[in-house]
Amino acid sequence: KIFTESIDVVVHLDRDDIPRTSDARIRRQVAEITAVAPTLAEDHTFEPIFVRTALGRPLEWTGALPPDLEERVDRALPGGTTLRRLLEGPA
Repeated sequence: KIFTESIDVVVHLDRDDIPRTSDARIRRQVAEITAVAPTLAEDHTFEPIFVRTALGRPLEWTGALPPDLEERVDRALPGGTTLRRLLEGPA
């Protein structure tokens, strides 16, 4: 229970171990951003919020947005702006 109370999201990194050219560095990218959500039992579950299907591909929103996380982020944004509106983009 303490785990889910202290961590909101987990960011998973992936790396390309094979440089593309001799002077290239190993490439690292965010592979997934996952929300840590409490369950009814004394356990936790993970809900992917953003995922990347492969290195070099865009990070895509899954449409999931845990209400507690959304509310906390919305409070930090300038008036009239919401996280959901930013993620959904222009109508």
